[in-house]
Amino acid sequence: MAKRIIDRQRVRELYNQGITCTGIAKEVGCGAPAVSKIIKAIRGGAVKSAPVAITDARLLFLLQALYGEVWRVKRQSWEGAPKRLLLDRLKMLVAVVRE
Repeated sequence: MAKRIIDRQRVRELYNQGITCTGIAKEVGCGAPAVSKIIKAIRGGAVKSAPVAITDARLLFLLQALYGEVWRVKRQSWEGAPKRLLLDRLKMLVAVVRE
């Protein structure tokens, strides 16, 4: 069986548009695990985030409320929206709260 050639540039473009691994896999004609490996390679390996200690009780409350609200909206009207898109929206809201 011959190896399938995957267009990494196309994977990058679709990933930057916020499309999920499954969506990218369907578009380029391969499996989601292969797309996941390509994305990890593009990003430079697995990205590990350090936990953040939030000491301001008001900020913590607002962040928890925003997080809950984003996921509530996803369940109601953003069904199928990429997780990355939701997290980007949450980061934008956090930036506003920090101002």
